[in-house]
Amino acid sequence: MLAKIYNRKVKISFSANQKLITILFAVVFLLLFVFFVSFSHNNKFQKELFDATSYGKSISSGLLLSIDQTIISTQVIKKLAVDFNKEFNNRYNTICANFAIHNPNILGFGYAPDGIVTKVYPPEFSSDFVGLNVFEYESEKAFAENSKVSHEITVSGPREIPGGYEGFIIRNPYFENGEFKFFIYAFIDWKSYISGISIIANETNKHFNIGIWKDETEDVITDPYGFIINTSNKNLSRIVDIEIPVANEIWHLCVEPVEGWGHSILLISETIIAAIFFLFLWILIFIRQYESACKFYEFEHDALTGLYTRSAFYRRVRKLFKDNPDENLCIIVSDIENFKVLNSVYGAKECDNLLCYFADRFQKLIKNSISARYGGDLFVTIYKYSDILETDDFVKNTKKILEDSPIPNVVVKYGVYNNVDKSISPSLICDRALLAAKSILHTFEQNIANYDGPVSNKHLREQIFESTFKDAIKNKNFQIWYQPKFDAKTEKLIGAEALVRWKKPDGTVISPADFIYVFENDGLIIELDKYVFQSVCSTIKELMSRGIPVVPISVNLSRASLRHASLIEDYKEIVQEYDIPIELIPLEITETTSFSNKEIKGLTLELKNAGFRIDMDDFGTGASSLASLNIIPFDVLKIDKSLIDFIGTPDGNELIKHSIELAHFKNIHVVAEGVENLEQLTFLRKLGCDSIQGYYYSPPLNHDDCMKLFESFEPNYSL
Repeated sequence: MLAKIYNRKVKISFSANQKLITILFAVVFLLLFVFFVSFSHNNKFQKELFDATSYGKSISSGLLLSIDQTIISTQVIKKLAVDFNKEFNNRYNTICANFAIHNPNILGFGYAPDGIVTKVYPPEFSSDFVGLNVFEYESEKAFAENSKVSHEITVSGPREIPGGYEGFIIRNPYFENGEFKFFIYAFIDWKSYISGISIIANETNKHFNIGIWKDETEDVITDPYGFIINTSNKNLSRIVDIEIPVANEIWHLCVEPVEGWGHSILLISETIIAAIFFLFLWILIFIRQYESACKFYEFEHDALTGLYTRSAFYRRVRKLFKDNPDENLCIIVSDIENFKVLNSVYGAKECDNLLCYFADRFQKLIKNSISARYGGDLFVTIYKYSDILETDDFVKNTKKILEDSPIPNVVVKYGVYNNVDKSISPSLICDRALLAAKSILHTFEQNIANYDGPVSNKHLREQIFESTFKDAIKNKNFQIWYQPKFDAKTEKLIGAEALVRWKKPDGTVISPADFIYVFENDGLIIELDKYVFQSVCSTIKELMSRGIPVVPISVNLSRASLRHASLIEDYKEIVQEYDIPIELIPLEITETTSFSNKEIKGLTLELKNAGFRIDMDDFGTGASSLASLNIIPFDVLKIDKSLIDFIGTPDGNELIKHSIELAHFKNIHVVAEGVENLEQLTFLRKLGCDSIQGYYYSPPLNHDDCMKLFESFEPNYSL
């Protein structure tokens, strides 16, 4: 970008909406990430909870099964003791052996009539248990009394069992008529039991810690297998708390993952992956927003200078109006004079460099301003009135800009519109400042003009012309006047030129010099040209219908009409509608509207092929007139009044002489416009000029006077 020539760093920034969208996406992604992690964590926790609970239930089921089987064994033995009575002592070892075989966790049984142990299985326990009074044994008496009083089976342990063992003791009391008779004891070997459970747990026990506790203590105690020992571990959580009803007690089994709840490697990796994924998504959104911001920047900024485009400038001006309703605002439009000439002399690259330089300096001319490239070599800036430079400072700074210009001798015109009218559109406001700048184009002594006084009055008048144009066409306020053309030798009427005048409802007549250029600028001239053409066709038709001899009446065509795509078709259709000979309405083309010789030659040939006669109007006002005569097939050459006025001077006489000679050499009819005295007429006759138009013979006539003239003159149809 050439804007970088002057070290202007292009700053891409997000719009307010883009910032909001980016923040919203960030918040949404953060919430989604939190939700995902929470959801993943919860799913993992739920799975761990399910696995731990399932494992804990399997352990508790095994524990209950072993104890329940042993209790059932004591119940059967108790019943057999009652049924066999005296025979029970003889069969005791056999009965107990059968139960011990089916439950490998049973360490042994005991029989204690009145609380005194008399029988023990296996016999090798006899020395430790026989003769023991359970109501007097220190570690047992409390349990024995409790069982006797409550009439319930009691289970205690894991605890030390006489004989150097550790395990559970089960007491099953028997009462007869409410009187206590005996206990059936069962001893469960704890180590044998947990060995069996550990085999069942096998691999799963690698992932879980297990603890068992009872209601009377909050301590969680575990052994190497994960079960009860004599030390406390209060750090084991009780999230999984499975109640195990053991006889008259409630035991609790708690299970916890070895690594703690929700702290698995898998969960951590899932969290990291999720974080990377959501970060990646947000980066994609950010990149997309940045690309959008870049595209928006390119859309709003001129590719060459980096300033705002016209449409972007309008949007910011409207916002400035909204945000500063009571602030006085000013607009400056700058126009580089003769930029097309500079482009031809220095080339496009150097002129692009000039535009970039000027854009950079122009936007720095006034602080806190908004600047734009308005188009081509036009720049515009708007600023608060409080930031305006003093006129002398402004002139000094603008001169400094031109002095440092990469192309020397550049002239810039500035149009200033102070205290802008915020009720009108930004485009109209810029037009007013531009109008002020255009008003001093090609004025050497003035480079700054304000939209006030004469400029604003002129602009107001032009706006009135534009706003009343449609009604003027509708009400036929545009009147057609006719200036006759006479044969230079015979002085017979040979034609006329249609001229338009604007007569206001109040009778005021406006000269075409005051309104034609306005309608040429806004394009309304196309409709006006067509209106004049139709009016002339109507006049010719009226003359023909009244039997008045008709001469050709020429009509002027503007630059805009010549460029109109359907010109030939539209005008031929009008001629056919009025049913008049097409040769009676020649078309005058002003040399300044002739574009390039190639373009005008092609257009002239098309019009001539359609049947129209083509007159070259205002000959002598342009530098290429003689060359045009040699290239373009005009039928008539009209020498402009500005050249006729030089008759009597050596240079003027020679120029007119050579022009007429060249036209006649090309078989082109010559008409002299603006002939006002006999001296001019005599000179033109001497040179062989064909026709005369001017005040010497007749001023422009209104419709009625023209009719009278046509009736009184014998026409000459030599054309």
